[in-house]
Amino acid sequence: VVIKTREPVGTLLSNLTILAIVPAGTPATPDFGDRPVGTGPFKFVEFVRDARLVLDANPSYWQQGIPRSQRVIFVDIPEVAARATAVETGEIDIAVGLPPEQMKRLRTTPNVTVEVGLTTLTRALWINAERAPFSDVRVRHALQHAINVNAITSSLVAGIATPSTSPIASNVVCYAKMPPISYDTALARKLLAEAGFPRGFETSVKWTVGNPKEREVSDAIVGQLALVGIRVHNLQQPRAIWLDDLLKLNWDFEISTTGGGTGDPDFTLRRLYHTRSKRTGWSNQEFDRLVDDAAASVNLQQRCAMYKRAQEILWDQGPAVFLFDPLESYAFRTSVQGFKAPPSEIFGVADVAVSP
Repeated sequence: VVIKTREPVGTLLSNLTILAIVPAGTPATPDFGDRPVGTGPFKFVEFVRDARLVLDANPSYWQQGIPRSQRVIFVDIPEVAARATAVETGEIDIAVGLPPEQMKRLRTTPNVTVEVGLTTLTRALWINAERAPFSDVRVRHALQHAINVNAITSSLVAGIATPSTSPIASNVVCYAKMPPISYDTALARKLLAEAGFPRGFETSVKWTVGNPKEREVSDAIVGQLALVGIRVHNLQQPRAIWLDDLLKLNWDFEISTTGGGTGDPDFTLRRLYHTRSKRTGWSNQEFDRLVDDAAASVNLQQRCAMYKRAQEILWDQGPAVFLFDPLESYAFRTSVQGFKAPPSEIFGVADVAVSP
């Protein structure tokens, strides 16, 4: 295979790892993704939104002996306690994204194995920089100093996350450790007063279920911001509504898990924070130029130097309080063979089998 590009593309190989191809002229109808067609080890059987995805082995797959399972069913269980119970009872074979207390309990459960692995993800409180007062960098800085990231991490997600030290996870290429941001409520109040909010202001945070401790993390943020006069309405939303609001920038604060994908910094920095992404309402010309130039370079050392500066800008000026880097926590029945959880959280199950 020969691939020709109009210009150098330093991200080409990493981007090919998540390549999807759609025939030209395919209509973008609402039901487009309901009956996917592919050439992988499994064939599509059924998809019920917010319930399950059913796949059967592809008898025409090129690799002998793959897949090892004749049928795989992905089940959507948003509540983490129910997810843990399902693997404990044998209703499901593998559960991912489990909180510390469930992991502790499952460690002593017969016929269940628990493991924790690195990811390329970062959990963040996004700040809509398109809206006042968050367009003022002093307000964003105040938010950074008002949230005790270390306390949230140690009290709520100990063992399944580490405090963020950069806008990208430490497992990502070109990661650069940033200087710590102090927890300082006096400084936060001073910055708010300088921005014209000596008594704080009223706002809201939106989040959805699915990640371990999402409600508790949101509650902690709301409580900490109240100490500097920021009164936050805590809004849990169904995932479909939350996602629609997210993409339309219909939010003030939003708790998001960022990163993943290719493990290349471009996947996070360009996709989420470049001006053209329109994800957070934030725009910085120097950041955009650095990300564009880094993506066009095939010299990794040069790319990392540019990405380091981009991380510095985002860490200092950006529309987020970076909270913690989740570790992937998962539990599986001892009858499961061949399961591996990659840092990207894109789970391949072609090598997985379940013994009788």
